[in-house]
Amino acid sequence: MLNFSSDLNGFGFCERQNEKLRQILNLKLSELEKDAYKLANRKFRLNSSEDICQILYRELRLPINGKKDDPETKYTCSRNQRIGLRNAVRPASSKEILLKLKNYHELPSVIIEWRKINAAIGNTVIPLSRACKEHSSLKMKRINPTSNMFTVTGRMTMQEPSIQMVPRDFNVNISP
Repeated sequence: MLNFSSDLNGFGFCERQNEKLRQILNLKLSELEKDAYKLANRKFRLNSSEDICQILYRELRLPINGKKDDPETKYTCSRNQRIGLRNAVRPASSKEILLKLKNYHELPSVIIEWRKINAAIGNTVIPLSRACKEHSSLKMKRINPTSNMFTVTGRMTMQEPSIQMVPRDFNVNISP
């Protein structure tokens, strides 16, 4: 494995734009949380699969994993019992399942959007702001990720920060 570092110049980074983006995304997260709580008629943890399954399948009574009228996915819930299903079909809250469920209710769409924005903040916005450093001769903030080339496969990865994980563009609509 050969290690290369882009210590010469790196790439430019604007802290003001990053902070503005973080504020916009945090505002949208708050808006989505309020929408989710309103749709569920209570507060819950949007980052908890267990809470999401509880809301979707037990409280809102959406079809288990998006399969309507499937005999293998009948409820076996009682008042004091957690969600249980015959034939070991377990309720899920993965993106694929939420995409199926959004035809039945608005909440899965809100959860998908919340996850996408939360991941963008946690995996891109914050790590990039932590990685930027002042470049003395250029008089600006720069990011110098480390590149690793694996000679056997020819594969190259970027680390600290990983700019390969930057999400594709997506629109964030903030209501007034």
